[in-house]
Amino acid sequence: MPRKAPWIVLSSALVLLACAAAGRVLVDDPSPQDDSKPASAPVAVTGVPQGRVLRPGVNRYSAPSSRSRVLGTYQAASTLTLSCWREGEEGGAHATWYWLAGGEGYVSASDVRTTVSLPYCVA
Repeated sequence: MPRKAPWIVLSSALVLLACAAAGRVLVDDPSPQDDSKPASAPVAVTGVPQGRVLRPGVNRYSAPSSRSRVLGTYQAASTLTLSCWREGEEGGAHATWYWLAGGEGYVSASDVRTTVSLPYCVA
């Protein structure tokens, strides 16, 4: 991994300190990137992370895989409370998944638009 210039590390640390003093945390946007759009800048995470289901018939799964057990289905425009994101698979390909708050299962990030960036699921 290439080393960053000291002034970049120092300026990044100052930004994080300023945000921490303001009561906000910066995280990278974990949502899948569209190469036709510029990369998104870090965003402030505040409030309860929620997502809106983009199409009807979105499944909730027991694991971050479209091959896992379906636990339920959501209608378009349903609002979901989200906890974090993690990597998984969808249709045999690499995909990003959101873990629902309360341990209710996973939904594919391709089917949900989030209100804020989410942290990575560590467990």
